[in-house]
Amino acid sequence: MDSSTGGPKLAILRQSCFSLLAPGFSLRASRCSTVGSGRGVPVFELTRCRPIRRRTGSAPRGPVLHPSIETIPAVERPLILVVAHDPRVRADLREALAAVPADLDVVAEPAEALDRLAATSYAVVLAHQPLPQMEGTALLARAQATAPSCRRILLTDRLDADLALRAINEGGVFRLLNAPWTPDELAGAVLQALEEDAPPGSAPPPEAPTESEHASLVALNHSLKKKVMERTWEVVELNRRLQQSFLAAVQAMARLEEMHSRVVGNHSKRVAAWARLMAERLDLPPSQVWQVEVAATLHDIGKTHTDPAILMKPPAALSKRERIILRMHVIHGEAIVRLLPDLEEAARYVRSHHERIDGTGYPDRLQGQDIPLGARIIAVANIYDHALHPRESPASASPEEALLTLQEKAGSRLDPDLVRLLTEIVLENEGDLPGLREVEIHLRDLQPGMVLARDLITSRNVLLLKAGTPLQQEHIERLLQHHVQDPILDGIFIRRTFPALDAAATPAANPSAEA
Repeated sequence: MDSSTGGPKLAILRQSCFSLLAPGFSLRASRCSTVGSGRGVPVFELTRCRPIRRRTGSAPRGPVLHPSIETIPAVERPLILVVAHDPRVRADLREALAAVPADLDVVAEPAEALDRLAATSYAVVLAHQPLPQMEGTALLARAQATAPSCRRILLTDRLDADLALRAINEGGVFRLLNAPWTPDELAGAVLQALEEDAPPGSAPPPEAPTESEHASLVALNHSLKKKVMERTWEVVELNRRLQQSFLAAVQAMARLEEMHSRVVGNHSKRVAAWARLMAERLDLPPSQVWQVEVAATLHDIGKTHTDPAILMKPPAALSKRERIILRMHVIHGEAIVRLLPDLEEAARYVRSHHERIDGTGYPDRLQGQDIPLGARIIAVANIYDHALHPRESPASASPEEALLTLQEKAGSRLDPDLVRLLTEIVLENEGDLPGLREVEIHLRDLQPGMVLARDLITSRNVLLLKAGTPLQQEHIERLLQHHVQDPILDGIFIRRTFPALDAAATPAANPSAEA
């Protein structure tokens, strides 16, 4: 026997070999190997037994030295604290850890475990979840605070992502085992914990990198940062495209309704543009701006449930029954928008965009600040667009005249603060805002004398008329005939003209501004 190495070393692969030990010797784990079956199997070395560290009041543990063998200087055996409330689990753990060269303290209650941790030094704390009074993760977190040098292992019957995060972040676990675990897996995890000489975070600080290593790390960090930025941009761009696609689908839905109503051109798209500008000027969160824009685009989608004959009538020509039917479009619109994902706020705005500040609106007769902000914004944008695009002469109203209509309704029908806000936006950006130098109208609204502001192209990309062409009755008739064979799906843009309007044509007297 070589005394310099502390005794002969023998690889032992079976627990039954314990019975072959001579008095005065025990097994200590040296490493964990893998055999042909793929299961982790502990490998031990034969060492001389030494007196075991005792806790006050504990029973003697370990082999009894034979009187004929000389006593050897003491070597402490590690202590493992096992916490499991279920008696069957405690029995299974004792059996699974029988081959591990360590002393076991097995307790059932977390409170008792914490008391023992405060009084005794343990190499490993093994907790089985669930436990009464506190979770295993909470117990291990307390164990980390009380004895930071001990390794912590958590066994659980049901593992989920939340438990795993708590076990790592709060409990600082060394290993996390999910049922069904095998005795070899458990013993292997405990042996690995025992083999770690130092607790996490107590390792000596690493040596400073050399100049070349530092340069490599800087280059690697720069490369990773670039990749992260590229991936982030890709995600942002994809999200932007998805929003654009969704908004395009929403606009298509709105166009279907507008084809059967008295509105001029792409009314919903223009209302959405004004509403978005107002929401952004109010510094609303981007998510709320999006809700406002979608709601403004779909504010009249409920009119798809309304008889087109009613929609085509001027408001003054509607009977009482027809007016009630028309007002139901806000209820239908809310129901339609609620079918779309994550648009609950937009649905509320659609329902309330015909409420009035003085409480005389519909459908709920809300008053003042009780009307959702998004609905108040849409109401102002809606009235402004109707006033700017009177059906009788769609391209003749001026922004100043449309703003006068808003000011007349401020305080009674419209929020006066939002009227002032839109007035500021229009006056500050006149000439730069969409729709102020040209207007989009339907084919049915063309009139002789109008001048095209853009090229007129069909769905098959056929150029019919160039921008700047003054329309004549012959042009309009030919366009209507061609539309049957090759539809003109997009709106037709004509140049705005601002002639002096007589009283009958002003926006203030225009009944369509009230719709």
